[in-house]
Amino acid sequence: MMQARSYSSISIFGRKCKTTTAVLHSGWLVLFVCLLVASSLQADTIASANRLILEGKYDAARTLLDEASRAATGDESAKIDKMQEGLRSYRATQNKSEGSPLIIDLPTKPMIEPVPKDTRPNPIPEPPVERSPYPGRIITLGGYAGCWSVASSYQSPYEVQGLLISTSWPAADIKRFKDAGYIISSIAGDENEWAVVMSRYKDRQQRMQYTYGPAPVDERMQSWIADAWNKGYLITSVAGFAQRWVVVITSGTGWGRQRFTEPGSYKKEWVQRRMDEGYHITSAAGDAQMGAGAALVDTYLIVATQGTGWGAQTGSARMTREVFRPWLKSKRDSMIPATFLGFKDTPGAFFSAGPPFATGWGYLLSASTARLLEWSKAQRIEESTP
Repeated sequence: MMQARSYSSISIFGRKCKTTTAVLHSGWLVLFVCLLVASSLQADTIASANRLILEGKYDAARTLLDEASRAATGDESAKIDKMQEGLRSYRATQNKSEGSPLIIDLPTKPMIEPVPKDTRPNPIPEPPVERSPYPGRIITLGGYAGCWSVASSYQSPYEVQGLLISTSWPAADIKRFKDAGYIISSIAGDENEWAVVMSRYKDRQQRMQYTYGPAPVDERMQSWIADAWNKGYLITSVAGFAQRWVVVITSGTGWGRQRFTEPGSYKKEWVQRRMDEGYHITSAAGDAQMGAGAALVDTYLIVATQGTGWGAQTGSARMTREVFRPWLKSKRDSMIPATFLGFKDTPGAFFSAGPPFATGWGYLLSASTARLLEWSKAQRIEESTP
């Protein structure tokens, strides 16, 4: 049975290279969508064509534009001709790139960090991995307030770490860690409580990194991510639920193209298609919970990435606790966790063979905040700032 959580409203406030070849990443497609929005055509035609393009239904978008062209005159006709020419050009290069399913959502005023272009060499060489008997370092964190799941490994690339837990997004504390050479290596949580793992690499090389949110995955976030992709950044962590999400982008990952789902019900078929295409699930968040009026709030955000260098991957969301725990234990000897997601009665995870970390990891499941802090201190990970 699902764990019940009560919200006052479904629209929740206060709650988380090689990339230049991706379809939605291209500057042209972003411009094309903007042209659609700027057009003086009827609003329903604009919305329909825009939605078709974002969903990758280019033939349907072309048909809609052809119909609009027959009724257009003057400047409108010239704009439509330009859109049609752009769409034809884009389809000609479609085999070299690929789009991401995104949505248009409610407007917001999230915390936005501007993203400068990363001009450093990419990819950054892999940091040295040295086995030491103690301590372990957190390699992935998932869950929500009062129900955290975390895994650690002795063979991580992290020298030192800090754990921040706060009922609001801890922007000021994150900045203090970043000023000391740390970056965000994992995030989890929702509007009730956020958990952020700050890590400093053993090679002491600080990656460039920026965050967006907490906010909806709306058109503004879409544009911000597309701009980041074009500048050599990729999504490395996501967290959140319903309409409040945090997205972390980082440079120098050495990964390839990237896609992610719109927040919504868990899309098992989409995940399997990405795996079949050589993607790995590199970050995920979300849950299926009871909201206001006993209505089901089913929202997941899944990030898939090519070129990670990881081995075979397996995983899913919305398991039962009876299935999840023995399944997780069965992976201990051959795979490592890439990401945790879900809540107490709807847990999930994705496991990969091979990099980024070796086997021999430990874990803590469905832990309270107090238990997570106790565990992290035993790992010599303190809830403090440098």
